Amino acid sequence: MNARLPVALLALSFAVPGAPAGEPPGDLPPPAQRDVQLAAAERLAVRPRLAPAPAEAPSPFAPVGFEPVDPGDPKRAAPGAPEKPRGDRETLELLAAQLSPSGVIVLRGSPLLILSNRQHPAGTRFTVTLQGQEHDLLLAEVTRTTYTLRYREEETTRTIKSVPK
Repeated sequence: MNARLPVALLALSFAVPGAPAGEPPGDLPPPAQRDVQLAAAERLAVRPRLAPAPAEAPSPFAPVGFEPVDPGDPKRAAPGAPEKPRGDRETLELLAAQLSPSGVIVLRGSPLLILSNRQHPAGTRFTVTLQGQEHDLLLAEVTRTTYTLRYREEETTRTIKSVPK
């Protein structure tokens, strides 16, 4: 093999046209531009001194007059807040008022109460929330025009109201 060929190829690779003569540019901007940027950075890095807060400033975490209200204390209850039901009967009436069935369907001879687009047979248990507490209701009976709800030992029978379309 001719030894001149590799040397000629090597010489050609160094003689690429358009290669910059001198030093290549660096990654840093020129010193004049760096001085302006450094001055701006030092100005932004200085934290301003805040005026001290007055000694008698109220705490934002415990403002004056703040006392948690005990929900069981009737004297401390918030004005306008609904009173707690006095017994199971009153609780049942309030819970039943929250349910609004849309009708009854008879399937294979047994009536099903339609509530929230679902069909519920007699014996279904519901969990209804009243004033932040969950209560269990039992759908005791379903007829074509009425349904009976049971809460503990109390029962109430409601008629199904037709909704005009």
